[in-house]
Amino acid sequence: MSVRCPSCTRPLEFKDLTLRARMQGDVSTMGHVELSSPSEMIGRLVCGQFTNTGRFEGQAVVYGAIVLTGKSLTIGELTGKSLIIHHGATARAKANILPKPRLGPNSGKLRERPTRKLIPRIAAVSPKGLRPLA
Repeated sequence: MSVRCPSCTRPLEFKDLTLRARMQGDVSTMGHVELSSPSEMIGRLVCGQFTNTGRFEGQAVVYGAIVLTGKSLTIGELTGKSLIIHHGATARAKANILPKPRLGPNSGKLRERPTRKLIPRIAAVSPKGLRPLA
């Protein structure tokens, strides 16, 4: 079953996908996308629902729920209707939770890898404040 988008006339697919290997590029489907445990995806993702068990780096626009399971790593920008983060998941991402997610004007461009601020590791909390590890 396929339908064309009313605004841009691109074909929309409704397939559910399970990614089990290393992948780089764009994925677009209105079905459920599952990134399994040893797999990795770098790129842009547009889908109906997203479950991450592996490693995702890039931009994701999800029209349903985003689920980050334990031991998953997510880096980049997430836009979705809801976000569920399980205990043990790592997320270094900007999350936009909106009732109706939509593609923005710059969504076709893949952004550079997000920069991380280095946070000093904390050894202990003393009455005078936090002490960094040496």
